[in-house]
Order: sequence, then C-alpha cells, then structure tokens
Amino acid sequence: RISYGQAERVIVRGQHHKTQLVEAGYGHVSVIPDGVDLSAIKPIDVDDLRARLNLSDVLTVGVQGNFTWYPDLGGGLGWDLIQAIGRRPDLPIHAVLIGDGPGIAELRQLADKLNVADRVHVVGRVPYPELPKYLSLCDVTLLTQTNDPSSWARTTGKLPTYLASGRHVLASRVGTAADLLPERHLIDYVGQWDHSYPDRLADRLADIMADRPAAEQAAIDLRELSGQFDYDLIAADAAAEVMAIAGAS
Repeated sequence: RISYGQAERVIVRGQHHKTQLVEAGYGHVSVIPDGVDLSAIKPIDVDDLRARLNLSDVLTVGVQGNFTWYPDLGGGLGWDLIQAIGRRPDLPIHAVLIGDGPGIAELRQLADKLNVADRVHVVGRVPYPELPKYLSLCDVTLLTQTNDPSSWARTTGKLPTYLASGRHVLASRVGTAADLLPERHLIDYVGQWDHSYPDRLADRLADIMADRPAAEQAAIDLRELSGQFDYDLIAADAAAEVMAIAGAS
C-alpha cells in the first residue's frame, strides 16, 4: 500500500486490477496488458506434422505454460483437460502439452490412472520461433483460471497468444477472458478450485466435435481480437505513460 500511495503512476496488467485499486482509493492507475508479437505468432499449416504424430483424425486440445502442481488440491495446469478426456473416452480427444514443469509427471500419472495415457502428447519447452507450429497443432486451446482475485486481476499472456494463433479458445469465465471472449468460448468456474469444471469442459469439447466447421470459423473470428494486444501498440502506450510521468516530474 505504501508503494501504491507514493508512486506517481501504477501500471497493472488488467482492467479488473485497476478497478480493485481505484475502489481502494488509488486513482493514478493505468492498464498495460500482456501482449503478443503478431508478426511471429500466427496460424500455419501443420498437416504434415499432424500426420506424423497420428493426430489427423482427432480433436487436439492444447495447453501452454509452466506446468505447476498443487498436491493439496490434487491438480494444476492441464489437470482439467486430462480429467475431461477421461470423462469422454468415447471421443477422440487428445491433449497437447506445450511447456514443462513438475506438473507434467503428475499429469502423466493421472492420464495413466484414467486409461488415457495414449492421448497425452508432451511437446515440452520450445523456442519462441517454433511456438506457432505447436500452437497450430492444437484445434482448441485452454485458458483455465481459478475464480479468485489474483486471476481476475491479470490478463495473462496466454490469452493474446492463443488469439493470435487463430485457435479456438475455451476459457473459464474469469478476468479479461470473461470481458473479451464471446459466450461460446466461456465456461463457468465456481470458486478457487472447481472439481466439477472438467465435466463442463468435456461437454463443451463434445459440442465442438459435433460441429467442427463452426468451431473452426469461430477460431478464425477470434484472431481479429488479437490486434489490441499487438506489442507495437502496447509498447507505444507504455512509452506514452513513461513520457507523461517524466513530463510531470
């Protein structure tokens, strides 16, 4: 609170965080969201890669990030996806995990327990220039944030990246995603850890499989939303904030 009070300007990553601070009495708050390099992150043709991985005839669902794990909760990043796949073994849904972290081993164990280990594909950490290739491997990307103040406060860099990659996004109804995404891309999330979320996610993935052309068009439409997160625009906004502060000092 001392830092907030003494700062000439407070920069936050999301509109909801700004609202929280303004309601707490801090009026000198600006939003500079996470962004994406639109010249680097874009949809590309990966049909050959899908064929090599035997993924041509399945629905691929991707999660990108640092795969954490919370033993007390029994889950972490990607947990909801593995659980959802386990709930619908009748559907050819496969997970693509991009990144690394302690949660990967836990997700493998969970998949083995649910008898869906053959549907989990771990890409690992990839260089940024190769990220578009592996994102394009995913028909659907997941952005699952728990329903708590910290999740509402941030934009998260995953959202702009998923939008720019032209993927169909399914997100929990939390934070910037709740404000930005059309209804068909949002799933209710109850509380700080929602054990019923995988059921709703599984239902939504089944809906996508039932009408793949509509889902693909929805993904194309989503990419138009990525323009507001272009690093060039965000950098210009950040520079303007710095110049305004410098001019007022």
